[in-house]
Amino acid sequence: MTAATSRPRPRPADRPQDPVRPEAEELHHRRILLLGQISTDGLAGLARVLRAARDGDPAAASMNVGSVLRALPGMGWFGAHDLLRSAGLRERDLLRDLTAAQRGELCLTVSHLPPPPS
Repeated sequence: MTAATSRPRPRPADRPQDPVRPEAEELHHRRILLLGQISTDGLAGLARVLRAARDGDPAAASMNVGSVLRALPGMGWFGAHDLLRSAGLRERDLLRDLTAAQRGELCLTVSHLPPPPS
């Protein structure tokens, strides 16, 4: 046995934890709240999040287009993928990186969606 194999492995409680930056945790929490607003309010919530991203809200701006679309009521992965293709966007495009034309195309594309099932 070597010295490396004879040492006991640290238990999870003994391992050093990565420090969580409070601002990163707050940003993550705000993103979850924004996705909840889209899920609850549908297209109106999506419009608010797009405006917030355009105006520089760090939580909204750091969200990707795919997750925002999947948060819409009744929207699944395949539907979001089809919308992204129609709008000429990629799944991982961040809202902060969208041009005015891309935001307009996204809004136009989602405005033609049928109402979600009740």
